[in-house]
Amino acid sequence: MTVLLVQPEDDPPAIQALEFFAGTSNVCSVTGLDAALEYFESEDAELALLNSSQSSILDSCEWLLQQRPGLSVAVALPQQSLSQKVLQRALNIGLVGIVETGDNSGSTPAEAISEIVERVRIRNDYALSMSADPALEHARELEHDQRAGSYIQSRMLPVTPQPFEEYLLSYKLIPTLYMSGDFVDYFKISDHHFLFYMADVSGHGAGSAFVTVLLKNFSNHLCHDHTPEMLLNPGIILTQLNEELLRNHLDKHVSMFIGVVDMRNNTLSYSGAGHFPNAILAVGSESRFIEMQGKPVGLFENVNYASARLELEEDIQLVLVSDGILDLLPGDDLVAKEQTLLENVVQAKLEHREIWELFTLPEIFNRSDDISFLSISRCGKSGR
Repeated sequence: MTVLLVQPEDDPPAIQALEFFAGTSNVCSVTGLDAALEYFESEDAELALLNSSQSSILDSCEWLLQQRPGLSVAVALPQQSLSQKVLQRALNIGLVGIVETGDNSGSTPAEAISEIVERVRIRNDYALSMSADPALEHARELEHDQRAGSYIQSRMLPVTPQPFEEYLLSYKLIPTLYMSGDFVDYFKISDHHFLFYMADVSGHGAGSAFVTVLLKNFSNHLCHDHTPEMLLNPGIILTQLNEELLRNHLDKHVSMFIGVVDMRNNTLSYSGAGHFPNAILAVGSESRFIEMQGKPVGLFENVNYASARLELEEDIQLVLVSDGILDLLPGDDLVAKEQTLLENVVQAKLEHREIWELFTLPEIFNRSDDISFLSISRCGKSGR
C-alpha cells in the first residue's frame, strides 16, 4: 500500500521522521498541496497523511478530499491542538484518522499510523471485492464514515479508570452501531469537587452522536465558568443545558443524571432529567435506587430542575446504567429486571468487579439500543 506524506510548506511538521511508517509497503513524501496534486497526476496512493502542527491544516484536508474524491485522508496533529471543535470538524470532513503527537498522546505515532493504514487496507480490499454491487459499495462508505465518527467520539471520553482522591470512577460504553447516543463524562470542577454525568440522547447514529459533541463542549464550558451555587445545586446546570439545546433546535432530547461530589465532607449533590433506570447506591451488601424526577433536557421550555443531596459513606458505590441494559436482564417485567440489576450491583461491589463484567454483552449489530455503565466508588484512603 502506498502512503503519501504531505509535509507543510511553512509550519513545522507534527511528525519529524518517516520511520513511523514501518510496515507500510511504500511511503512517498512531498511538500505542500500543489506538490501532492502533481504527484497524483502520474502516481497513486491509497492514503494521504497531512503532517502539520497547526489545526488549520484541516482546511487543506477538506480541499484535498474535494480534489481527490474517494481518497483516504488522515492528519497528524499535536495532542494540544485537538480541541473538541477540531475533532468535530475532522468528523464533518470525513477523515479516516488522526495521529496524535506529543508526550500526553494516548499512543505512539507509529501505533496510530499502523492502525490507520490497516483500516484503510481492509476497507480497500473489501471495496475491491464488493465493487460489482452498488448497494454494498454504498454500505461500505456508510460504514467508513461511521468508523471515522466513532474514532472522533472516542477521543471525547474521559480516562478510565480515573481516581479523584478517595474516589475511583470508571465507565464502559457500547454503541449500537459505531457511534453512540450515550455519553459519560467526569472531571474536577474545583480543588475539592468533581462532577460526573451520564446522558442518553434520543435516537441512534450520527445525529445523536453529534449532540454528544455539544455535551462535551458544555462540559468544557463548565470547567471554566461555573458558580459555587452550581456545586450545591446541579439542577441549575441542567436548566442551562436545557436552554442551550432548545436554542440549537436539534430536534433531540437528552435524559441525564448529574452529580457533584464534595470530597471535603463526602457529600453528593445530584439532579436528574428523566434518566432511567434510576441511579443505584450500594452500601455494604445492600443497594437501592435513588429516585429523582425530572423531564429530559432539550424537550420543554422553562423547566427548572430540582437537586438533592446525600452523604457518601466510606464503603459505597454509585452505579449508573443506560436503559439499553434492560434488554440483557432476565425477567418478565420491569420490576423483576430492576431487582436483578440491584443484585448485580451488590455482587460486583462485593467481588471487586466492574458491573459490566457480570453481563454477556452482545456483539455489535445485535443490540437495539446503546449500553453504557458508569461507576463511582468511595474506596477510602487505602484505595480499592
